[in-house]
Amino acid sequence: MILVSSISAKCALNEEFRECGTACPANCDQMGPIPCTRQCVRGCFCKKGYVLNRKGGVCVRDTECKRKWIIFGFCLFD
Repeated sequence: MILVSSISAKCALNEEFRECGTACPANCDQMGPIPCTRQCVRGCFCKKGYVLNRKGGVCVRDTECKRKWIIFGFCLFD
């Protein structure tokens, strides 16, 4: 038998153990809603206010993510 508290102790800094977390956690490259399956994933996840710095990376404050600016052109119509 494995206690949840012993598993949660193995989570990294700014992470917490969840019995039913998302299969598609937020990361600096994908801050908005991410299309994902509705399956439960058991394991360590970033705490509230934190996201992965990249896919499979470490948890950082969401404000620490480098913003990627997308520039859209504009159209002129007659």
